[in-house]
Amino acid sequence: MEFFNTVVGVLALIISIVALLHSVYYNMVKLKLSNCSFNRVDDGYDTLYEFDISNLSNVSVTIKNVELYSKDGKLLTDNNFDPFTKHRDEYGSYSTDMMGMTLSLPTPYFPLDSGWESSPFKHETEIFPASRESFSYYLDEKPHTVKITADKRIHKFRKHQLFVPHFDDNC
Repeated sequence: MEFFNTVVGVLALIISIVALLHSVYYNMVKLKLSNCSFNRVDDGYDTLYEFDISNLSNVSVTIKNVELYSKDGKLLTDNNFDPFTKHRDEYGSYSTDMMGMTLSLPTPYFPLDSGWESSPFKHETEIFPASRESFSYYLDEKPHTVKITADKRIHKFRKHQLFVPHFDDNC
């Protein structure tokens, strides 16, 4: 009878350990980098790199930091390029001389869409389950890796994860 109790106890221990590991694994945060793209308003403008961070898990996560690195390992930051000012300056008014009088005429100006504004990571952002947050940066060179730091473990036992975005196609 004692042997039977020992076998039942060992089986219960194994099942409880498997259940604990299962619970830890499925409650771990899973992030994905998606919708990687780069665009430019026109020649002479800086390139806007855009991507989304998606939360694929069942728990919300707070993003503490987003860092972009070049191929050399140099930290890249938004260069604060303002396409709206450049666009307004390019399509400003022009002067013409008609019969000895200088007339200042406005050129047809079409404002840029608000989607051309950069939206870099500035403060902690909470991403709820099955949702995403978009970020965009005006950069001088193409980023090679994106490091995301969170308040919970997102990759093995670390609170940060490195992603390699593919801006030439989709992530």
